[in-house]
Amino acid sequence: MRRGLAGPVVALAGLGTSFGTALVVAVVGSLTTFNVFTFSLWLVLPVGAIACGFAAASGYYFTSKYLHYRPGLIILALMVAGAAAAQLLIYWLEYRFMQVGTAYVSDTMSFYDYLDRSLTTSHIRAGRTAADSGPIGSFGYWLAAIQFLGFLIGSILSFLMLRTHPSCSACSKYRQLLLEKSDEFSSRDHFLDHYHDLHAHQIGSREFYDRFWGGNSVHIETGTIRLRHTIYECPDCYGQTLQEVGEVFNGQDWKSVRGLSRSVAVPPGIDLQVMPQVEE
Repeated sequence: MRRGLAGPVVALAGLGTSFGTALVVAVVGSLTTFNVFTFSLWLVLPVGAIACGFAAASGYYFTSKYLHYRPGLIILALMVAGAAAAQLLIYWLEYRFMQVGTAYVSDTMSFYDYLDRSLTTSHIRAGRTAADSGPIGSFGYWLAAIQFLGFLIGSILSFLMLRTHPSCSACSKYRQLLLEKSDEFSSRDHFLDHYHDLHAHQIGSREFYDRFWGGNSVHIETGTIRLRHTIYECPDCYGQTLQEVGEVFNGQDWKSVRGLSRSVAVPPGIDLQVMPQVEE
């Protein structure tokens, strides 16, 4: 898909999941009296709103990844506006669905009056005994603001995840995972020799290729050092990026070592999967 069309498609997908999330929250709340959106821990940690923010932004996230479209400030602005609109839509759908007896609340009061009464007459139940705080008054508006921040956090985290994914600066598209490989070393000196020697040779040269694909494997035990290589490729220009991460095995899992990670742009026209044709 052309980049000019990808942006609107991503925006529409994000708006769709924002509306869908609001609808699901309202319907579940109407059927079960449990409002996922307002669920909080310790009163100030809006985990329900954060989860709803992730769900609402899922359209932006998955469509961007599928189309290899790297979102910019316009998508971020839509996410922020969508968070506000989705929260308001949740309140409005609750207002439309709520019944007192056989009558709908929307037939007896305005949306503004309902919203004010809903926020200020809500009760907080906390602790193992679910003690009732009674009507919370104007504090309900502060809780609504905290929930909006939670919704916003969920959306912005999705955006940051998209922005940090490897991308091609020339094409503004996400790079695809091409392959992964790793080399293991039993000693720090052996690892550092390989780590520094690898890029002492030009990428695409026979010397680099021999060291990159030569491989090194040892018995994995506590203290083993691993250099993990990941190659990404742009789906448009086929330009590649090599990312390397140094890790140490602590007996249970691998831990990244600060300062031993690097990302290297592969020169145009070079495919790390294919042995270069180098004149003898």
